Amino acid sequence: MRIDKGVQRPHRALISAGIHGDEPGGVEAVCAMLENNLLDDFLNDWEFVILPCINPDGLNRGTRNNSMDQDLNRLFNTYPPPEEVKCVQDIFERPFDLTLELHEDTESNGYYLYQKIRRHDCERFGGLILRDVQLITPLNLSNEIDGHVAEGGMIEVSKQPVQLEFWPMAFYAYHKGANACLTLETPGGEALERRVEAHCAAVPSALRHYQELFV
Repeated sequence: MRIDKGVQRPHRALISAGIHGDEPGGVEAVCAMLENNLLDDFLNDWEFVILPCINPDGLNRGTRNNSMDQDLNRLFNTYPPPEEVKCVQDIFERPFDLTLELHEDTESNGYYLYQKIRRHDCERFGGLILRDVQLITPLNLSNEIDGHVAEGGMIEVSKQPVQLEFWPMAFYAYHKGANACLTLETPGGEALERRVEAHCAAVPSALRHYQELFV
């Protein structure tokens, strides 16, 4: 399912969730944003492509993988791709300025994000978003998160797509020309309501700060 809002506005953002079926917080957050019109204030400037649930089979079964036991977020450079991945790839006919992927991490003790951006002068982008999110939920302040060096809840992704054996969705977006690709991770141990609230704070924050830094 794809939802489009603000077609042909100056900037283009992708908001997606549910690529891992055992991470319902992102799906619920997208639904909450739409139900509460949280994106409406940005429609003068932003065209939104919204994918509320990329992996519906996984969501229905409560599993990370799809019905073919495939981790969709590892298969964006495979051929032929799974049908769910192909559907996502088709939306990149025009590049996005910003992509926001809503995830959960059951092993994390706080909110964190992965950041992949083109402009070094905008490296504080993710930190500004986390500053806003920490008003809702604690950040993961570990020096290492999921095997990656982290600072203040942010993992700065330096590798290029050609350096990776597999491509997650964020790397495909970057390969297709996105200026900034963020993977947002709520702490899965928090109550669902709090996880949803955190993502609902992060997405508008990202839109505001993108316009401050990149435009």
